[in-house]
Amino acid sequence: MPLLFLLCTAASCLLPAPGEVVPDFTNCLEFFLDRMPPDASLVPPGAVRICQFYKNAYRFATMYDKEKRIPVYSAYTCKQGKGPRLDDRTPGKSMEDEWDTNLAAADIEKNQATVEDYRHFSKLNQEVWANFKNQIKKEAHVCKDLYVITGAVPGEEYISDGRVASHIWSAACCVREKHRRTSWAAIAKNDENKVKEQSLEKLTKVLAELYGKGKVDLFNNACK
Repeated sequence: MPLLFLLCTAASCLLPAPGEVVPDFTNCLEFFLDRMPPDASLVPPGAVRICQFYKNAYRFATMYDKEKRIPVYSAYTCKQGKGPRLDDRTPGKSMEDEWDTNLAAADIEKNQATVEDYRHFSKLNQEVWANFKNQIKKEAHVCKDLYVITGAVPGEEYISDGRVASHIWSAACCVREKHRRTSWAAIAKNDENKVKEQSLEKLTKVLAELYGKGKVDLFNNACK
């Protein structure tokens, strides 16, 4: 199962990983602004909520669409230009790389797409999200807390038994001193090496159209 190391990036956090499947995000609300997940517009019919582990601690929260076998979004926090805190060296329940796990490949593929299926994510992450990632890293030093949500829009193409994402998107809310909040957002077509940076307001309008929803609210109208 793909290893999910994140450094305030976009595509890499969309690879499925083992964790705690939960009825709601109560155990990992810390990764959402004001401890509130995005609104119901991003909850698919086959929703699976996962509080994901690395080295015996929750690192981020993922909404997964089991029917389409594609991640809807992952939410995590960054500090001082760094990614999710991965410095806890306590052993225990953790995410595993699919090449290291003892499960047979066939067993993995029954429940989720594999690294081979997500090869486009890897290319996109390496080639076109670098500038956006670096921008967040530079800007994060002014944030007391930085909340990031990254997602995938299911496309029409299938691989194995899952959908290929048509678009990858990411939005960040920076909580500054005196509770001031600012945001960044970006979106990219999965088959193009180009990232389009835009306002959070514009991104939510684009996502509402792509998902076929009346509206999409990532931060519950609490970040501009």
